[in-house]
Amino acid sequence: MLSASVALLASSASVVVDAAVVSDDAVLQAVDDAGFDVSLRSAADEDAAAPARTQAACMRLQLLSVACEHDADAAALLLLSLPGVTAARVTHADGAPGSVCVAEVDYIQHKTGPRTVLQALHDGRVNARLAPATAQTDANGAFARCLCTNVCAR
Repeated sequence: MLSASVALLASSASVVVDAAVVSDDAVLQAVDDAGFDVSLRSAADEDAAAPARTQAACMRLQLLSVACEHDADAAALLLLSLPGVTAARVTHADGAPGSVCVAEVDYIQHKTGPRTVLQALHDGRVNARLAPATAQTDANGAFARCLCTNVCAR
């Protein structure tokens, strides 16, 4: 095997093998035996998919450790410093019980993604997670129905 990568949120994986060492069928059988759906894609398929990966996307996050406007501003600056992030809007919690700080992050899919953003926030000491797809917190800390999923392509 030359390389392998897994995209947990996309529910996909990519394995690059040396055809002189192992056959495509052997790899497909091993993945199938492990209980995963599998299909063979060629390099040409990957090249055709490249434009889709350059699309803009957005994600909504709950920032669980952000309790004041200063922390919200610091989280927004951290998000904006990440490669591929084109915009970040952070609404700080108002301190009411049950209120949650929400970040909306616009990004370019082939440059970054949810896992990278969440790891950067964690490294910056911000406890964060993807926001539920059906409920979002507005500027007043009240929950509003979201018309989008928690990670969506625009």
